[in-house]
Amino acid sequence: MRGEGKLKNPEDVKVISLDEIAESIRRNEEKHPELKEVKFRESKGCKDVEGLSRLIEEVWDDYYKGESRIVFSPEYINYEFGEDLQVISAENEDTLLGVSIGKEIEVIVKGKPYKGFVATGLSVKEDWKKKGIGKGIHFNQQKHKEENNYNFISYWFDLRKTSQGSSAKLFPDTMFKYKIPYYFKVIDLNEAKENENLSGLKTIGAELSYLLNSRGKEKRRTMIQPNRPNDAESVCDIISEYSKDKEVHFVFKPEDLR
Repeated sequence: MRGEGKLKNPEDVKVISLDEIAESIRRNEEKHPELKEVKFRESKGCKDVEGLSRLIEEVWDDYYKGESRIVFSPEYINYEFGEDLQVISAENEDTLLGVSIGKEIEVIVKGKPYKGFVATGLSVKEDWKKKGIGKGIHFNQQKHKEENNYNFISYWFDLRKTSQGSSAKLFPDTMFKYKIPYYFKVIDLNEAKENENLSGLKTIGAELSYLLNSRGKEKRRTMIQPNRPNDAESVCDIISEYSKDKEVHFVFKPEDLR
């Protein structure tokens, strides 16, 4: 199974924290290299809603030229979208999604094989199928051992069936602090409006993902994918709701990344 998602310029995928953007503004830089031609003039800082809203407006032109996309995500995730992924040990999507926790699997990322085990498997829920929510598994690969403390490279596989067969996207993360993975899906505003009762959906354009911390308390995180310029108001409403969360990031990625 070969993933359809391809990234023309991997170096264009950047994860930029609010602190990084705010620091760039404080240095009075006219341009931020990761944001191409985006300028930060008149911004008072990105921790206030007005500053975030202006950033949204300023990147809109590039976004709708197919050169960038905006996603908000937790700060401890290191995203590398668009990698081709091939699952060797599973015959089809349903087989892979049905594997048990602890089952060893082998994957190929950018032509390089990796062996690991399934850390968490999402059950195939009928109500999720009806709502079109993709299912995934969490894959851990032991990286190294430091003072008897194992660290892992963790991946989410977001697997969906397409006209050309099963498609897989790879989502690396670095959630060593929590050691408990969570599932996410990026949705567009059109889809959100058509599925107001979508599981986990609180506001148009945002899907909440759930993460358990060491104390077992649920923390809400959101990912947003703006879809049209006239949806700016909805996006800004979401920003207003979550702007107090320091773990909100801007991720700019090429339009062909889906």
